[in-house]
Amino acid sequence: MAKPSLQAVIHACLADLARSQPLSPRQWQVCHHIGTCRTEALGGLRLECDGCGESALLYYACRDRHCPRCQRLASLAWCARQRAAVLPVTYHHLVFTLPDVLNGWVEVHPKELYDRLFETVWATLSAFGADPKRLDGQLGMTAVLHTWGETLVRHVHLHCLVPGGARGADGRWRPAKSTYLFPVRALARHFRGGFVSRLRRAVDDGRLARLDAAEIDRILDDLMARDWVVYSKPCLTQTETVVDSLIPRRRAPQPPHCAERCAPRRLRRRIGDPALQGLPRRRAREGHAPQRGRAVAPLPAACAAERLHARQALRLSGQPLPCPTPARDPRRDRRRAAPDAGN
Repeated sequence: MAKPSLQAVIHACLADLARSQPLSPRQWQVCHHIGTCRTEALGGLRLECDGCGESALLYYACRDRHCPRCQRLASLAWCARQRAAVLPVTYHHLVFTLPDVLNGWVEVHPKELYDRLFETVWATLSAFGADPKRLDGQLGMTAVLHTWGETLVRHVHLHCLVPGGARGADGRWRPAKSTYLFPVRALARHFRGGFVSRLRRAVDDGRLARLDAAEIDRILDDLMARDWVVYSKPCLTQTETVVDSLIPRRRAPQPPHCAERCAPRRLRRRIGDPALQGLPRRRAREGHAPQRGRAVAPLPAACAAERLHARQALRLSGQPLPCPTPARDPRRDRRRAAPDAGN
């Protein structure tokens, strides 16, 4: 049995989906690109062997950022470049999540909110890194934007890979004192205040003109009353694999509608699909993938904050820095030093 592909799903189901759910021009464009990728519709080349005369057709690719066939090699190349730039220090994986109240705003003004998300997260981490009581230096960051969750619902969050240290004004490396980088509650409050204030400025400047003016102040006040979520965890594994912490399931980034999601698979835990809520956590069922009867919103064509977008906020260059050793986990040292129970 041939492996199902996203292109086959689009050909089979797009017409029915369009009758039940209106699609935006951008969604139609992305579906058209994926549906015609490497087909006669885009043209191609005919290759012919000079010796035996055998010929083969090679069709052109769509090169759309949402196409799983076109972006696979680009994803692997991006991961290779990031691994080459990793420093021999302990890294920290941080995740900044936007509240679901803003999903409607992301729908109508995606570029503005994605740009403000990158800007606010970098301003927050820079402020904590420059604090004399903390690192007192210039921090570095690599960030990857994720706009959906595991069940293909909108879930905007930014994965950040931050080295455990900063570059001081004298050019020397200042490592973090332990595997603990910054307090997550303080990060969440700073992130919340900075993002809401930037949204207010965007409203005053007219950059969010498509929103309901009567609801803006109420939603912004509600955002300030909420507890925002920030996740932080040190990467104590090998330095060559810290980039994998940015990628779900330790693989290269892929579009949300990659070919693997179209194939039947075993589900070994409950997820958001109501049909699976009554199943035991460890029980497996065949062919019940969490498919949603909706189209995942694509990224805007002119958006600078792409899903596969990495912003290297600091490139440590110039004179080579000393190679600091990764910080050790004190709990691991205590376990090693503990006396044997049999003695």
